[in-house]
Amino acid sequence: FQLKRFKDLINNDLANTIGNMINRTVSMSRKWFHNCTPILKSNNIENCLAVKSIKTIKTVRSSLSNTSFNEACQSILLLSREANLYLNDNSPWSMIKDPSQVEDVAQIIYNVLETSRLVGLLLKPILPDLSIKILKQLSINDNIEIWGDSLVWGLLQQGLELSEPIPIIDRIEIDI
Repeated sequence: FQLKRFKDLINNDLANTIGNMINRTVSMSRKWFHNCTPILKSNNIENCLAVKSIKTIKTVRSSLSNTSFNEACQSILLLSREANLYLNDNSPWSMIKDPSQVEDVAQIIYNVLETSRLVGLLLKPILPDLSIKILKQLSINDNIEIWGDSLVWGLLQQGLELSEPIPIIDRIEIDI
C-alpha cells in the first residue's frame, strides 16, 4: 500500500477525472438547457463516446466476471478520460455562443451526461457509494432493478431536471 498512490487515485482519478467531468457537464446542461438534460432533435447514436462506452461496458462486465477488478477500474477511468477529452475537443462553451450550433451543443452535452450515467452504473459493483452520488447528480434513482439492463447507450432521459452540481468526492490532503 502506498499512501501517495492512494492520494493520487482519489484526487486525480476520482475527484478530478470523474468528478470534474460530471460537475462541469451538469453545470453546462443546467445553464444552457433550462436546468435539464438536453432534448435532442435527433439522437446521433453513432458517435465516438457511444462506441467507447459500449466497448467499456463489455470490458467491465467481462473483467468483473473474471474478478479482474483492476482491469474493470482502469476501463472505467479510461472512458471518463475520453469523455473529458471529447468535451475539451468540442468546446461547447465556445460553440454555445453561436445560436446555429445549439443542437450540436445539446448532442455533445447529452453524450457526456450519458457517458457519466454509464460510468456511475459501471462503478456500482466496485464503489457503490460513489455510484449513488454520480447517479444522484444526474437525477437518476440508484435503485436499479437489473444492473445489466441499464448498461445500454442512450437511456438517459432527455429533458430530465438535473440536481444542482456538488462535488461527488472530496479531494484529500495528506502530508507524505
